Amino acid sequence: MFTLVAGNIVSCLLISLLLTSLLMLLVTVMPKLIAYNFEYNIIHIVVLLVAGVILYIQIVMLVGAVYARGYVSDAENKLLSAKELLEELPDDLVEYTNTYVVDTTQAQDQIGKITTPIREYLNSYIYKRLIWAAIVYSLLMIFFVFQAKVVTKKGSKNYDNSGRAKRRDYNF
Repeated sequence: MFTLVAGNIVSCLLISLLLTSLLMLLVTVMPKLIAYNFEYNIIHIVVLLVAGVILYIQIVMLVGAVYARGYVSDAENKLLSAKELLEELPDDLVEYTNTYVVDTTQAQDQIGKITTPIREYLNSYIYKRLIWAAIVYSLLMIFFVFQAKVVTKKGSKNYDNSGRAKRRDYNF
């Protein structure tokens, strides 16, 4: 059991690292696509690092919640299969189960009462992580689109170095 959980933790961390790396790669390539003369400065690198750490944490929690939801489904399936085994007992063992009063219909209701709130909580937790990651990623994209637009304006032939429109002389 420990190796299964440890393997899931490691795979959760690696999947999160892969997803975060892909998202950050898109963010770093996008300003160059908008403005070919865009150059990263120290502020851009710090913003990328901070946003990357926040995204990584959110994605780790999201992937972990997806794994936990899978554990809940597995536990529910095992409990339901145990209920089915109790229903299919040979006649010799039925008298023992009658002494312990095992009601399989109540067992199924109890399993549903236990797993449904857990599953609902995990689903809401997953949605919260998705919303947080989307907000961070959107703000990061807006920041770099704005930075690329400023570079495009400053690098344009119609604007001077301060970003203001050049005065045109129409001497013919």
